Amino acid sequence: MHTIRRLVTSPLTIVSLFISFFAIRPASGETQPENEFPIHFSVATPIDSLTSKKIDVNLQTQGGLHIVGTSQTKAAMRLVSQSASLSPEQANALAQNQTTSMFVVNTTSDRKLDTLVYRLESMDGLHVFSKESDAIHQKLQMALPDSYQLRSQIEKGDVSLSSLHAAIELQIEQGNLTASQLQGYLYATLQEGNCTVSNATLDGSLLTKKGDILLSDVSGMLQASSQNGRVTYQYSAAFFNQKGSGFRKQILFGDLQISSLPVNSSFALEKGNVQIDKAQKSVDLAVKQGDITIGSALGNSVSAVTEKGNISYTLSSAVSEQKLILVSEEGDITLTLPTGFNGSLQIHLVQTSSDNTSSGNTSLISEWEVDTAQEEIQQGANGQLLQKERHWNKLGTDKIIIYLKATNGKIYLKKA
Repeated sequence: MHTIRRLVTSPLTIVSLFISFFAIRPASGETQPENEFPIHFSVATPIDSLTSKKIDVNLQTQGGLHIVGTSQTKAAMRLVSQSASLSPEQANALAQNQTTSMFVVNTTSDRKLDTLVYRLESMDGLHVFSKESDAIHQKLQMALPDSYQLRSQIEKGDVSLSSLHAAIELQIEQGNLTASQLQGYLYATLQEGNCTVSNATLDGSLLTKKGDILLSDVSGMLQASSQNGRVTYQYSAAFFNQKGSGFRKQILFGDLQISSLPVNSSFALEKGNVQIDKAQKSVDLAVKQGDITIGSALGNSVSAVTEKGNISYTLSSAVSEQKLILVSEEGDITLTLPTGFNGSLQIHLVQTSSDNTSSGNTSLISEWEVDTAQEEIQQGANGQLLQKERHWNKLGTDKIIIYLKATNGKIYLKKA
């Protein structure tokens, strides 16, 4: 198997590239100015130097593109109906029956693949193109060996990629992108369409102007942004078990959804919500803008901090020892405690405004008995309120220590 040479050598490099490329674009559900969304990539994608084996596909038909990896050394393609599928076994058989070499050395030949799709082989690579026709709805299927560089422009039609080890750049005017079991690089821009990527290890970026993006069990530095849609990162328990303890992930834009988290993990989100149904180990969450919801966590250490958003946490009755930190710099905190809870609580409410707006509306609403609050007030030279902090302490005999802090928000203590 050929190996694609990795151009980006550190996570910081590609994160810096991604930040400068997107210029802090809005996340799910937000609108950004029309002229800020790039029709094409505004920076050079780092795939030109990865491999000398290049394939360009430019289709103006309506049927789309389906590419499957093959263990053969030759690539092959065919036109089929839109409903036809291509399995890895079929891709191998298709490539095995390819009679010509992938590249024609010292000569240039022009061969018709069909009456409307042409294949041009040269020393520069393989070029596949079509004439514009609204009447053609056939799909182009391709079997592709490892370590190729693929560039493709699709006017209308869905694109499906599977079982590939390649460097890929896509531009789709209208159509959906589905990718699974990919390794390498993926840079894709869609004007109108949804993206679904699963079970992949990728660097690169996904952009859609109108559509949703779902990344499921995807590792690597692949990041995503949608101008008018939702971006979601999902991870399964099997994914975490494979990666092992100490998993770390940084997400610039998008929501994080985890049903079961079996390993020690940490996540940092620039803008997006976090939903974790169950965490069996310790977890560390840092969100700049977004809500955090944790159904339960069994680890010895849980930290959830958001600069702007609400936090909801349910302490499991199965926990006998835990250090829990919940901090919202602008939002509410809801903590549900099990019956018989006898741990220690440190509660802090900070108010930085004296008006009656949400920024001045701070209070503790508790179904549990708490001591009388201690209060500290900071005032300016002319007597205006700078900050008022109230804090409560509750000592318990259990090895559970909970620290809560909400600024310009409420804290709710509930019984399960």
